[in-house]
Amino acid sequence: MSDLTLVIFTWDKCNHCVKFKNKLNESGMTSMDELIYNVNKNMPNIVVRKANIDGKGDPNEAGIPKSFYNLEKSWFPSFYLFPTNEFNSGNMTNGKVMGGVISNNVIYVDGSKRSLNPKEILEWIERESESRDKYIQYEEDENEKNRKYARIPRYADYSMRLNKI
Repeated sequence: MSDLTLVIFTWDKCNHCVKFKNKLNESGMTSMDELIYNVNKNMPNIVVRKANIDGKGDPNEAGIPKSFYNLEKSWFPSFYLFPTNEFNSGNMTNGKVMGGVISNNVIYVDGSKRSLNPKEILEWIERESESRDKYIQYEEDENEKNRKYARIPRYADYSMRLNKI
């Protein structure tokens, strides 16, 4: 089973999303296809999921928890990393978003870089998946054979500004 889930979030009425999904790069693939191909090839611990809002404003991707679509102040296209077990159970509080932070089901721009370049997105995924252990503390159970995850607030001392997207 995969440790992390990468969610690529698009909207049918977003010009950047349409280009990301349809315009061919020098590689002969679209940016989305190139990103998915490279994640699948080089990051076996990450599963890729696509989430999309159709032209009517309705979510239209099967298998995406409804709680994902309830995150407030999202932008398009956007890229998220979640622990797979939490994502599948609908828990969106322990995720990361490229260019922002998630706090109490609200996404805030934090001034970090956002990109539609597949190579830069891959670099972000690699950085964030490697830094994942900084945000997770392990506790030994009574048998000291199995490890359990204990959550530590990621951005406990981060002061966020009001984000108007």
